Amino acid sequence: MSHRSKINAVALPMSDPSQRAKWRRLFVVSLTAAALGFMGFLSVQYWSEAWAWLAHANPFLIVASLGSLLASFYGSALLFVASIQGGSLSSGHGGQHKLIASFLLSQIGKYIPGRVWSIALQKALLGTDLPIQSAVLTNLKLAILSLVLAAGAAIAFMVWSSFGLFLGFVAFSAVGIALFILFAFRLSARTGVVLQRLWPLAARLLYEGAQQKPQINILGIVGIILYELGYCVGWLCLMLASASVNLDAGLRLTALLSLSYVIGLISLLPAGLGAREGALLVIGGWYGMETASLASVAIVTRLALLVVEFAAALLGTAILALQKWHGTNS
Repeated sequence: MSHRSKINAVALPMSDPSQRAKWRRLFVVSLTAAALGFMGFLSVQYWSEAWAWLAHANPFLIVASLGSLLASFYGSALLFVASIQGGSLSSGHGGQHKLIASFLLSQIGKYIPGRVWSIALQKALLGTDLPIQSAVLTNLKLAILSLVLAAGAAIAFMVWSSFGLFLGFVAFSAVGIALFILFAFRLSARTGVVLQRLWPLAARLLYEGAQQKPQINILGIVGIILYELGYCVGWLCLMLASASVNLDAGLRLTALLSLSYVIGLISLLPAGLGAREGALLVIGGWYGMETASLASVAIVTRLALLVVEFAAALLGTAILALQKWHGTNS
């Protein structure tokens, strides 16, 4: 056997797709365990600071924050409905409600290691009514919108803090226009070139020729407005709920929070668990903020997100139950 053949023989097992998938799963699970350990340490070490933050917070702003964030989730559900092709489900209100409920319920799948469990839950709830290609492409589009919203909101909040409300409003409007353009953008097989490394499953489906046509309708427009407005108002209200945070500090904290959200979205961790919190501590530390204050914000924002996602899942369950009850009695 030649020297080159020996090298190929040794390298071949590592080039096996099943072996690569095995090591990738092991890496993701290990990373998730490390993130959970970090979150546990953060919660134990700084729980008293987080509790003091909550104890002295403005309850009206807390409720306004949670309601706004839930509205943002509902807006993303409307975008999900507007993106799914009309042929896969009936275009009536019954089909739309089922799609909304399935999307809201599927968000709990983000906390399972891997990038496909939300889609798996949507498929399980909708069955053959939802083609897997449409599900993947729609969730891909929403992931891109989430990245743009978080990054754009961070810039807009910094503009508001540095240059005033008028230019801040212009920046937020620009973010909304960018979201609308991206939402109308046609995803096709050519997009798979970029996705080959980032999301192999999506890339494979795109290469098979699946396409997502733009859906420019009132549902999509309302969804974008709710999505952006609920996100920005929700997180800003939560920052301002603290008795020790004024408007300028709240704007900067919300900007840092949005930047950490970007890190969480691009990480391999489920729901950005640990990545968001770690990024907030690091970025805030660069700005000279106290670690204890940043840790309390990280804990409170994660708790708020869990509450909102649980409420969204309950809302989705209620919608499905009401639809089933209505169908039984009609």
